[in-house]
Amino acid sequence: TYDSLCLSCSESGCVEKKTACHIDNVCYKHNQIKPKDVRLMCNTTKDTTAWSQNPNSGIITTPISWIMILATALILVTSV
Repeated sequence: TYDSLCLSCSESGCVEKKTACHIDNVCYKHNQIKPKDVRLMCNTTKDTTAWSQNPNSGIITTPISWIMILATALILVTSV
């Protein structure tokens, strides 16, 4: 199906644009967040055919060290 967001067509045929992501046969605009997963986004500067990590998701994706949970506070290990 033709989608002007992902395809540029002329009389000789169509080519995928590098300004949008084409993932699983669906077209997504640059910086669009993956539906139902804020950790991933379309980042055309990294990959136009797969999801990229969303650096602004607010979700910690790196391991952290912690001591305990006290009420609603997570007590983290700090270096001196």
